Amino acid sequence: TRAPETEIIYKCSEYYAQHTEGAIAWDDPDIGIDWGLGGVFPVLSEKDANAPCLADIDSPFTFEGA
Repeated sequence: TRAPETEIIYKCSEYYAQHTEGAIAWDDPDIGIDWGLGGVFPVLSEKDANAPCLADIDSPFTFEGA
């Protein structure tokens, strides 16, 4: 979100298990999010910097249409 003073909270229901972790590229052109950075490049973790685009992952989920 780009709204001012926004807090993002998420819940983990089990202990941390690195092998279940995943990421999608924050700047994936197919997703097309305008982050409004104005040419400023964000500081990313190694995991996020190397994250694949959505089209390049082997997803365990199946989309059957709306």
